[in-house]
Amino acid sequence: MRSPTPLPPKALYTPCDPTELPFSSTDALPDLDAAVIHGRAIEAIHLGLDIHHEGYNLFLLGETGSGRHAIIRQLLEDQRMGGEAPADWCYVYNFVDANRPQLLRLPCGRGARLQGDMQHFVEELIPAISAVFQSDEYRSRLEAMQEEEKQREEAELQALGRESGALGVALMRTPHGFAFVPMKDDEATMTPDEFGQLPEARQRELEEHIKALRERLHKVMNDFPRWRRELQSRIKEAGSEALRVTVTHLVDDLRPAYADLPDICAHLDAVQQDIIESGESLRESTRSEDDTETTTYSGMISVQRYLVNLLVENPSGGARPVVHEDHPTLQNLVGRIEHMVHMGTLTSNFTLIRAGALHRANGGFLVLDALKVLTQPYAWEGLKRCLTSGTVPIESLSELIGLGSTIQLEPEPMPLALKVVLIGERLVYYLLSQYDPDFPALFKINADMESEIERNPENTAAYARLVATLARQDKLRPFRPQRWRASSNTPHAWPTMPSA
Repeated sequence: MRSPTPLPPKALYTPCDPTELPFSSTDALPDLDAAVIHGRAIEAIHLGLDIHHEGYNLFLLGETGSGRHAIIRQLLEDQRMGGEAPADWCYVYNFVDANRPQLLRLPCGRGARLQGDMQHFVEELIPAISAVFQSDEYRSRLEAMQEEEKQREEAELQALGRESGALGVALMRTPHGFAFVPMKDDEATMTPDEFGQLPEARQRELEEHIKALRERLHKVMNDFPRWRRELQSRIKEAGSEALRVTVTHLVDDLRPAYADLPDICAHLDAVQQDIIESGESLRESTRSEDDTETTTYSGMISVQRYLVNLLVENPSGGARPVVHEDHPTLQNLVGRIEHMVHMGTLTSNFTLIRAGALHRANGGFLVLDALKVLTQPYAWEGLKRCLTSGTVPIESLSELIGLGSTIQLEPEPMPLALKVVLIGERLVYYLLSQYDPDFPALFKINADMESEIERNPENTAAYARLVATLARQDKLRPFRPQRWRASSNTPHAWPTMPSA
């Protein structure tokens, strides 16, 4: 058999002709527009971004090194200033159910102000509460109510003593309580021997009187706890009345800034009502301003529950967020609830809720690597649940796998409105389309990046612009089109355009 004919070197590559490149240096070339090379993919991306409807999320197909991330980043940056401005989101204490923190929505840029205003409100409230309960007027009123209760109990006992004395029985106060003892004619008490010398009829009569008086005393003693509870209620009401003027003044100072936001005004009403109703309980929590534990545990009555947890903050200019989540675990996507140890128990409250990528990207765009999402436990299923329901419930991985044993908060889910852009290779896209029935309904737009382009003068010029763009991005020296052959006498020279 004849041996194959070797191919000449010129058949293995096609060099660029420098005369066909109309520039002296790549510095003179403008940046490359991705639409020149990936025209169909760019059109598909614009289509997906322009359709504001459920399920029109994007899957960007392309090989590694095709510039997928750079292209989508540039296109999304161009889209940020268009569309509806994103909102700021805050979690606040739920005065109806402490385990279900309430979510508040504010126009972009105003969440930080609410957070700062409520922080300042709490700082003013602490000394204000102390001043109210330490005032002479409040102390005098409290002492008067306590003295009135003491006299009421004493008067009831004295009345019982007079009644028993009329029956020949003395009411005696002993270290162990009260006792009834028969009396002599001179109002002195009888000894057991003297009582035994009385006629049997008189003994039975006195025993009957003592029995009836004991029942009456028992009824009186049962009334005392009820009266004291009534006293505590009156004290609480007095504390609430004393706080009403102060807290109303503090809350009214906040209202004008949020008059256009009904939900915020309703929350301020709830804060005011809770402070007035809490009264004495709040006094206990403000005795030590340095007691940081009261800021942590939801079971305690504390002024710290009037704070605001600013979950998502957006710039006041209205630019929509573009979030690139490089580590898309379930918690990084849907958020998490942190815990602290208190007396051997894990506890939490609304101030320990942390945002995930879906929260931060809400109202804008979230860019994810498809393979990274699929390889994280429960992340893909969590992402699909959020896109399907249109909300972001904060889920704990330990709860999903059945390892959670603590009482979990159930924050109000955030309404979700964003575009998710998945970036992956074609194999990943076609496998999901084939084996995940939910995938086609959630990612209805696919943009397929070109892997190969035809070699012609127009595309060669476009390639030169790509080289110029990359050189500028990485701050490299520019390229010149002319071919240069190195020699030992010229150690430094400009690089040439690639030949293939």
